[in-house]
Amino acid sequence: MTMAAMKKSNGRRRKQHELRVSEDLLKEMGVRLVSIDRPGYSLSDFNQKQTYKSAAGGIAQIADALELGEKFWLLGYSGGGPYCWAAARFIPERLAGIAMWAPVGNYGWKDISKTERKDVMRQIKPGSRRWIRLVKMVPQCMLYAYIHYILVPVMGNNWVELLLKVLSPPDVSNLNLQVSRDLIERDSIEPAKQKGKGVAHDWLLLTHDWGFELSEMLQVYQGPLHIFHGDLHWVVPLFFQQCINKLLPGLMHLHILNGEGHYSAFHFNDRTHCITLDSLFGNAEVNTD
Repeated sequence: MTMAAMKKSNGRRRKQHELRVSEDLLKEMGVRLVSIDRPGYSLSDFNQKQTYKSAAGGIAQIADALELGEKFWLLGYSGGGPYCWAAARFIPERLAGIAMWAPVGNYGWKDISKTERKDVMRQIKPGSRRWIRLVKMVPQCMLYAYIHYILVPVMGNNWVELLLKVLSPPDVSNLNLQVSRDLIERDSIEPAKQKGKGVAHDWLLLTHDWGFELSEMLQVYQGPLHIFHGDLHWVVPLFFQQCINKLLPGLMHLHILNGEGHYSAFHFNDRTHCITLDSLFGNAEVNTD
């Protein structure tokens, strides 16, 4: 669940990022890619008062501290997607472009019709639907306690084993690669360093009012916006991204990755990385071998 800021530079990186984009590709494109730990993850301070609006301001502050320039590009993967949407809404003047990989979204956006929302929810796995309802209903203290005492202890290898039981075939194949499995294990352990508080707060933000509607994007953001999503993604339905695409004509570009899931499309997948950078910056050479 990654968020990263990019600028056209010499391809160097300030921080080792978990996206595993080829160093040679970054150098070829002249892109500097910097991962950002969201509040409550790894060494980033937890902030219980954080909103998507305040998070967008924080992204701008980080970009300034790293001297990324007046405008920069954002890349959000999975849970990093909502922060890209928030940045488009609240700091559009700072963004040169946005790419999102299989982003989770706001199923409560009012612009989505009731019929489409019902269709989206029907395509979400029953366990995920129950979890979304639970997060909306339980007191915050219970959510924090559940993640701290139930989820955090199974992070690491046990978490990967759980994923293998619920993911699509291409994702299972990807996680059977040792390099990808090691990445997921490390990635899942990061939130445990702060007792899972960042994860709990992320879920609270995701399942409640985001502070803006989708239609507001057409009024404030005019840069390129690309979403990449696998048609075998079993967590966030492709149909949801298609609904958003219909609501943002001329703004959003939806790239459907056939035969790909949540991990297979993006973990150590040079082709997707190349297409993403080419969509934002142009002139990337796609290796089809």
